[in-house]
Amino acid sequence: SLLIGFLSFLVFLNVGSPRAWPSGDTIPIKLQSISILEYGNLNLEGFRTGIPESRAYGFYRAGGQLLSAYPPGAALTALPIYGAFKALAPEAFDSWRYAYAVPNGDDLPNVANYMERFSSSLISALSVVVFWLICVRVTKDRTSSLWFTAAYALGTSLLSTASLALWQHGPACLFLGLTVLLLLKAEAQGRWSLVLAGLSAGWAYVCRPTVAVALAPLALWVVWTFRWRALGFLLASASMAAAVMIWNWVVYGSAVGGYSQVSAAFVPFTWT
Repeated sequence: SLLIGFLSFLVFLNVGSPRAWPSGDTIPIKLQSISILEYGNLNLEGFRTGIPESRAYGFYRAGGQLLSAYPPGAALTALPIYGAFKALAPEAFDSWRYAYAVPNGDDLPNVANYMERFSSSLISALSVVVFWLICVRVTKDRTSSLWFTAAYALGTSLLSTASLALWQHGPACLFLGLTVLLLLKAEAQGRWSLVLAGLSAGWAYVCRPTVAVALAPLALWVVWTFRWRALGFLLASASMAAAVMIWNWVVYGSAVGGYSQVSAAFVPFTWT
């Protein structure tokens, strides 16, 4: 597992350039972790000068603050990684101040860009390790598990996008996988694995609310398999989802948070 994680991390970290995907979708997420560490809040007003106008669409003004239009789960997942770097190299971490004090400073080499790439690569590598552990438990065959894991690491959005920047689906993949792994363990190890699986599923929702599409049938399977014991899973996951909805309502005035700003631009869903 350690070897698979290390090799995956090396691959993800070296695909393309450190600035492989300068998207406005990830700018607020990569800056939220810095804002929490430096100011103890999610107000991104102090970074606005350095962000090009063409990539400033991912922000939302509410209550006199400049907030991210996207859920905070990905930034909170990466927060320990940012925090460790700040503790080890405080002067290097402080370089974001110079970059975001000048127009278009987001394009300059700075700690926010490098930490985003490092964090997303590490989160994606952890996701590969979790997938490997699932495969070994399900197939009981290490050779086929290696092939399946290689396909997951190199043939999915982990390689093409999730490892390049702090997109929502990077942490979502990690915690969806962790949910499945814990559910597999729960079949033999009792209710606490079910509660932990529920918390993991809830955190996947915090990272990317659309994972509810995947979690709904999974919840039905949990109920069918574990009967009354499924209550621990359901309550744990529902509590996480409810907490983020309440937080969204308090901060943004909407249960979907900053998504309410951009939802009108989404193409309506059709079965086709």
